[in-house]
Amino acid sequence: MILISLRPDNIGRYEKQGALSVLRETEALDDNYYAAFPAFRELAAEYGDPHGGRLYGIRDLYHHYRMRYAEDHGIRVYDVTDERQSGSRRF
Repeated sequence: MILISLRPDNIGRYEKQGALSVLRETEALDDNYYAAFPAFRELAAEYGDPHGGRLYGIRDLYHHYRMRYAEDHGIRVYDVTDERQSGSRRF
């Protein structure tokens, strides 16, 4: 699902671009973001605690693993999962 957030800092640019261009731009952000990270199973193997007793939602855990991976590997990528800006949600 592609989400477009209209904010004071982007609405003027989005209005000039047109809907299809904004959609393509946001899809490219999504592609770049998810291409920067390994699959969940690989992240869980690297950062998970198989003996831990804590419970987390899968979405929160996946986000936590990606952020740790990005920090450990010096990845700077636009976070399409940040709900305060345009991005995407994968289910």
